[in-house]
Amino acid sequence: MKSRFYQIDFIRTAAFLMIFVSHITRLNHHDNGLGCGGVSLFMILSGFLMFYNHGDEIDGKVSVSGLWRAGVGYYKKGLGKFYKGHIITFVSGALLQAYWLIRWFSVEGFWGAVQTAVPNILLFQSFIPKGEYYFSYNAVSWFLCDILFFYFCFPFLAQMIKRQKIFLGGGTAAAVVLLYVLFAGMAGGFPEQKWLLYICPLVRLADFGLGMVLCAQFKDRLAETKEGNRGKKRGTLLQIGSIVLMAVLVIGYPYVPEALSYGIIYILPSMLCIYSFLCYDTKLARLFAHKFWHTISMVSMEAYLVHQMVIRYLDEYSREMQYISGPLYLVMICTGTAVSALYLRFLCGKWHGQTSRL
Repeated sequence: MKSRFYQIDFIRTAAFLMIFVSHITRLNHHDNGLGCGGVSLFMILSGFLMFYNHGDEIDGKVSVSGLWRAGVGYYKKGLGKFYKGHIITFVSGALLQAYWLIRWFSVEGFWGAVQTAVPNILLFQSFIPKGEYYFSYNAVSWFLCDILFFYFCFPFLAQMIKRQKIFLGGGTAAAVVLLYVLFAGMAGGFPEQKWLLYICPLVRLADFGLGMVLCAQFKDRLAETKEGNRGKKRGTLLQIGSIVLMAVLVIGYPYVPEALSYGIIYILPSMLCIYSFLCYDTKLARLFAHKFWHTISMVSMEAYLVHQMVIRYLDEYSREMQYISGPLYLVMICTGTAVSALYLRFLCGKWHGQTSRL
């Protein structure tokens, strides 16, 4: 089996850029689906990679207690990778929070900051259905809470996939998506609908699980990459189709029912994109397999953790000190995010005793 797929680096980079652009305040006067699409792509890709790299470690006959221990082990490994970067960016967010408290001090604001800090530090904030909790301090850190929960659940899902071959079929993925849609429709009147459909780890576990199912099927059909011209033509159509479908859904985001707009509509193009670019060795796939994308993706997680803090600090400076012109604003955000991501990577590597990747 091929040891590395550089197309994954491009997909990971694309997912980050979708989220990054969606958070740039001046580019988003209206709702857009870039962020929701990027998050779905990230989650599905995470499930795919987790099963690809660790699926063989789970025996289909492991006991429940064994699966529990394995889940705790994966959780700890994930915590070791993510927590250093999380704490550093949390402190950055806390400094900005302290600045606001000093300027507009209130007892309620102070205690609110303390209450939201505890679950954020413990990476538990995604389980609390209140925006002031899951979007507190470094707002994007809710994703880490979700991912760590997925890591814990990974052994249980992996055993289900290995025991039940039906899970490898495309029909299963379609059934999960259908149930997802029905659940979203039922949640239409829920007061914290955004939390339930966009943040809640129990619900977003479906995205991660679908990525695992996709990988299981990918492993079984890896031989398709050796098909002739017919297979390559079909692969090119699927690859272009996945990109076009994602673009159409992003552009049409304002017209999509709210219950479906938080991520469900992006499942199909995300799965199609990952599967087609890895299964079919086309010219388009080779273009996106360049090592250039690998270089960028090496700091994609660090960039994800720091980008919104860079935007928040720059917006605060622009509002309090002076207005920054559009082009200069974009250059400062891109430069600040790149430099901060590299510095965060350096700090995490230094702390761990070596250069490590989150």
